[in-house]
Amino acid sequence: MSVGQILSPLDAKFDDRGMLVPVEFSGLQFKPVRAFLLSGANGQPRGDHAHRKCQQILWCLRGVWRVELTNTQGVTEHIALPGNESLLYIPAGVWVRAWPSEKGDMLMVLTDRPYEPDDYLRDFREFLDLTPERKDIVMERRAGGAKRYRHVS
Repeated sequence: MSVGQILSPLDAKFDDRGMLVPVEFSGLQFKPVRAFLLSGANGQPRGDHAHRKCQQILWCLRGVWRVELTNTQGVTEHIALPGNESLLYIPAGVWVRAWPSEKGDMLMVLTDRPYEPDDYLRDFREFLDLTPERKDIVMERRAGGAKRYRHVS
């Protein structure tokens, strides 16, 4: 079962002037209404939340981002998103964590909704409680505050 969806590869064009990467918004799952850029540092994940209604498309502009997606059934998918190769569609109701491979890697996020604080699910247990039968995943804090999710029997 796929949690996210890699969209058609981007058609990057190169010549002696540099690179051009066209993206036709009419071919996306939604019309973007908001965009923001992410960078990362110190190995800390970005995201680490889900949205109730908001859909997202991730576009790695520079470097490689490692993306972890988890749905409410506890299915987790790991995706490497290299710069300017493809877009990653993430529907609402998916927990997202993302890490840059190196300092300076850049990720653009396109969304179908404006910023709405009440749309965020920031507690992993609350997120899993959207499907009450999922009680076998717990979040642990590692040294330095990093989070890890594991299955328990």
